[in-house]
Amino acid sequence: MQRDSLQYGSAFFTITKQEGSKFYEFRNPEVCAKVIAGKKVEPPDDEPLIFNFTRPEQKIQSFCYTCTKELKTELAVSIYSLRQFHHQPIFALVDQETKEHLEKFNFSKIHIKVGADKEHLQEELDALGKTYDDLKTFHRKECIAKKMDAMDWALERHDNTFFLDSDIIVIDDLQENFTSDVCISPHFHEQDEEGRALDKRVGTYNAGYVFCSNKQFPKWWKDNFYNKSKFYEQECMNRIPDYFSTQCFSKEHNLGFWRKGFGYINDDVIIDFEIKSFHLHLTTIFDDRQPESLKEKNVNLRVFFEKYLKKNDMSNLYEEIMSISKDEPLEIVKTKSEKKKAIFVHYGKAGGVYVNNYLRAYLMKGAREINSWNCKGENLKRDWSEEELLSFIDQESFQSTWVHNHHINWTKKAIQKYNEKDWLTFTFIRKPEEILCSLWNYIRTGEKGHDAFGVLYDISLKSLDEFIDTLLCLNDSYVNMKNLWILPDYIDELDYVAEMNDKNFGYFCKKYFGHDYIPQRRRNESANKGYQFYRDSGEISNKTHEKLIIHPEYIRYKKYLDE
Repeated sequence: MQRDSLQYGSAFFTITKQEGSKFYEFRNPEVCAKVIAGKKVEPPDDEPLIFNFTRPEQKIQSFCYTCTKELKTELAVSIYSLRQFHHQPIFALVDQETKEHLEKFNFSKIHIKVGADKEHLQEELDALGKTYDDLKTFHRKECIAKKMDAMDWALERHDNTFFLDSDIIVIDDLQENFTSDVCISPHFHEQDEEGRALDKRVGTYNAGYVFCSNKQFPKWWKDNFYNKSKFYEQECMNRIPDYFSTQCFSKEHNLGFWRKGFGYINDDVIIDFEIKSFHLHLTTIFDDRQPESLKEKNVNLRVFFEKYLKKNDMSNLYEEIMSISKDEPLEIVKTKSEKKKAIFVHYGKAGGVYVNNYLRAYLMKGAREINSWNCKGENLKRDWSEEELLSFIDQESFQSTWVHNHHINWTKKAIQKYNEKDWLTFTFIRKPEEILCSLWNYIRTGEKGHDAFGVLYDISLKSLDEFIDTLLCLNDSYVNMKNLWILPDYIDELDYVAEMNDKNFGYFCKKYFGHDYIPQRRRNESANKGYQFYRDSGEISNKTHEKLIIHPEYIRYKKYLDE
């Protein structure tokens, strides 16, 4: 006999499978039925109900969606609601019209791919043939097939992903103690004859709410949807525990019309739990395509949704969501309140002083500035350490706050921790050849001299050509010197990275602060005459130039620079 475990909310059940069988059974089906029905279960004294998996808890690394134009406004609502609680990257596999709609909102860390246009969907229809045509519902089987493709895409870049249907509305943090391959959301049908029939016919679990950390799962799910399911991609989910270690979301998640008490208006319904997410269509696009009974349940769930949010001090979120659902996009969606938290990664010799001054004067005027170099503040004449940077993250402040540090003294760990708390993280860079020339001028003419730059200072007193050649050839023994010009390992973790110029800085101001940029007089300009000047004058040799443009670190810059 094979033993395994299944989590349902906070409860873990022992499940067993006889030799030769494909199916697991609950060792204690009576307890399981009570938990699914929401009834209280007292664990026996001699045999605890809850035990621990050995697999460590997994933090959500990404979210994914698929959507076509019919539901583009609902997808915008879902992403907006998600962004109130989660900063993780989002992967959206959509059609062209939906892509253009999403781009209006300036959502942070979203990857959008056009993979659900008419020709993409026709390929799925051709593959599916007449499968599911006999069901005669409003569901579009060709769109369903893109769910697994969206998950595959996210799992190419991350260890796990959380798939959400376009009509999921998030009102709380979705992180749970994920310790399995898959976590799925039961419908919580009534455990009577009708409920059991629904579980058997359409599936015990809902297909619009799936956490996955097994890269083989999307392929398994798509194969079962194509070949082995009675009701689209959902009925086959009953067999997920036979193939993958599986957990279940508790009733706080994914509340839809199918739950008893929520498909009709009832002011007396008692909510003995805090809802984390709703599953409902805010738009009326499907109302006329549904049976009257189902339409009524959707309408009434919308009423309950409004009441719940307003009763729980989420009136502002409700109004913002409704504005988006009516296709009235907010001007700046990413900024959800006037209070802002940001970190500026000051890239050396790339206009950082200009950015600092503009933050103080306009973007973060009156905000708390945590800057170790600010003569009006700490003036430590050094950067913050990693330990100091981490200590600022959770400090309470009743005003907007921004943290400054030079790029060589930010760490990947610190950036990730700030991202987890939804701080805006950004930097501006410059063409690497210009950075090298500015460094040469700065080091050789500055006051810090050999004490600060060591052998690099000695080399700078020689020729620019030797200086650049030396920096290109430095090994890891001189990592601090190399870091003066190479891109840091955390560059892809930042919300915004761009070449420093008026166009990009103006775009940044508008996107993240809703501010119309006012160009300022430049200060603190270096004696750098420009890379091309030094090339033309012969101060940079052809040999050094060729070595530079094929250098791997030079090539890395191309991703972030203007053409």
